[in-house]
Amino acid sequence: MRASLTSENLKKIQIENEYDFQHLLYAVIKPLYPDARREVSDDSGVGTVRSDIKILSLNTIIEAKCTRTSTNLKKLTEEIEADIVHYKAGYIFFLSTTKKKL
Repeated sequence: MRASLTSENLKKIQIENEYDFQHLLYAVIKPLYPDARREVSDDSGVGTVRSDIKILSLNTIIEAKCTRTSTNLKKLTEEIEADIVHYKAGYIFFLSTTKKKL
């Protein structure tokens, strides 16, 4: 049997926005952690917060950030700080990519 995901096909994948990045991460994580869920809403105590990916068995949240080449580290850090205080999980991972072709 021949693989359908050839190097040529993989080069066509583009990350245009945060949702694209989330979908790719979820596609990798879901087979490894069947209890992974996308866009899980939880009560933070001061309102509802939505995590990009939550792995229930690991008490883990994964947040995907898709930045532009013009985004500086300070702005990205501020976005992460604004998010992190709202999550209730044992572990929180922030993964970032810049909009570009793979």
